Amino acid sequence: MSRSVVVVSLRAGDWLTECLQSVREQADDLVVVDNGSPDAEVAAVGRQFGATVVRNRVNQGFTGGVNQGIGRSRGDVVALLNDDAVAEPSWLAVAESTLADPTVAAVTPKILLSGWFGQLTPAEEAWDASPDPRILGRRLFSVRYHDEELLEQLVGPGVHAIETGTEDGRPVRWRWTRPGKPYFVPLAVPRPPEGVTINGEESVTPGAVCRLINNAGLFLRSDGYSGDHGLGSPDDGRWDHPRETFGVTGTAMAARSDVFRTVGPFAPPFFAYYEDTDWSWRARRRGMRLVYTPSTSIHHRRSVTSAQTLGGRVRILSERNRLLCLVRNAPGDVMANAVRRRIVDGPDHGIRRGMVRKLPWALATRFQLARGASLTAAEVWERWAGSDIEWDDGPCAPEEHHAG
Repeated sequence: MSRSVVVVSLRAGDWLTECLQSVREQADDLVVVDNGSPDAEVAAVGRQFGATVVRNRVNQGFTGGVNQGIGRSRGDVVALLNDDAVAEPSWLAVAESTLADPTVAAVTPKILLSGWFGQLTPAEEAWDASPDPRILGRRLFSVRYHDEELLEQLVGPGVHAIETGTEDGRPVRWRWTRPGKPYFVPLAVPRPPEGVTINGEESVTPGAVCRLINNAGLFLRSDGYSGDHGLGSPDDGRWDHPRETFGVTGTAMAARSDVFRTVGPFAPPFFAYYEDTDWSWRARRRGMRLVYTPSTSIHHRRSVTSAQTLGGRVRILSERNRLLCLVRNAPGDVMANAVRRRIVDGPDHGIRRGMVRKLPWALATRFQLARGASLTAAEVWERWAGSDIEWDDGPCAPEEHHAG
């Protein structure tokens, strides 16, 4: 089978060059979509790699760009790769081998966060008292190594999201820890730094050094949120087993070209975020199998370009598209309850307005999608919603498994 790779990009940073270098020798056909980059810089880089270039003067979103790229691809296997991701040399060969099974519609590889991470594990006992009864941990106001503040860059099950407030009349930011669960600090080299400073007082040295999972397939929660299976857990052998998964991620996925024709394009009104969940859901409605294959990996920087260009819109797009995805694919009662909660309860921040504008389209396409489905919305929901959403989020296994 011939192989195509589609890369959509907004800016031509060093990440794009690294991305294209990683697939140039694997692909028979490389398609680069310049999604409105300044001075057509993405198109110029694509041509340096011999790619077929699609040039948009205005950003068409990830969905629009991917659809254009797939339309220009020529391979029997068509793979999508984020411009801030780097593929291992075996990626497309593994994808092709997996897709040789006619029952498999699409495959996603093991996706790792770029770089190495040092592990810290909060004490088992509660040090501070959170107003949220679910959190019994410690507040981290600052995590520094040398002159770099790492509070925002912490990842793993041992830390919650950043919160903000005021103390003594000044604004403060912090993150709560989860006692006994590890969290990880990014490292420039694969060895523990000597002395990470916590809250300006305590100096600690991380223990195990490992790589971390970004995505091992998509899961679907019972409230309709999808997520990255395994996010922030160590790549220490626990993610080395292939399995069927609810969905595949647009960060790095591959499908046969006939599957893309059958399932249809990514939904253009989504623009960005949840488009892969929606596509996976539609494939599931058609009775297709989607799988995770960990024998090859992708290294992902995460949201390099979208963070620069979309900024605060990311949360609005993600929440709006989650609701549109439910309207198009979920059972009627699930869809109605989710829409009602958003309209009545909020919070808003522009999400309600954006959803209402797209609601007629989502309802119309809901009935169109049902006509081509072999499984009902209820059957897919019963099988996947709320299942397979927990995993081993404990500390790293012994170092010999992951520090090569």
